[in-house]
Amino acid sequence: MTADMRDGTRQEWLSSLASHEQVGSISDASRFKSGTEALVWDNAAAIYSACKPYSEGSSHTQKMKRPYLSVVATATGAAKGNDDQHRRDLADVAVKMLYEAQMQTGCQESFVPPSGPPKIES
Repeated sequence: MTADMRDGTRQEWLSSLASHEQVGSISDASRFKSGTEALVWDNAAAIYSACKPYSEGSSHTQKMKRPYLSVVATATGAAKGNDDQHRRDLADVAVKMLYEAQMQTGCQESFVPPSGPPKIES
């Protein structure tokens, strides 16, 4: 599991996901609501959350032009039982990691903490 503050575009984030062994093709991902974009596969969930720039008060984004948080949660081994529940659990872990990263970095002032597991969209 990782939570990183990075500088770049959404497309660069999507490209960076290809380096994760457990992340599948973007076209194979399901979406869920969190951050700016959130994706889940059978063994991974990833969230891209655009951050406010340093000029708007985020001390963690100094010298970054397009700051964002990248969260990736992975699980090893094959899912057993209900695959939908497994994806919801991965998405829920990723959302909780994003929440913690938001608290530590102040990436977004208006971030609303999760109120339960995310709903996976088909």
